[in-house]
Amino acid sequence: MKALVIGAGGVGRAMVNIASRRSFITSMVIADRDLSRAEQA
Repeated sequence: MKALVIGAGGVGRAMVNIASRRSFITSMVIADRDLSRAEQA
């Protein structure tokens, strides 16, 4: 399953953290207006 996370703030980072530990997530894209926040997430 592919995942798209829009927003790399507090909630977005929490979702990325949780989703990254799930074996059924095969790829993930993180989008944010601030590129550095998306890269950090």
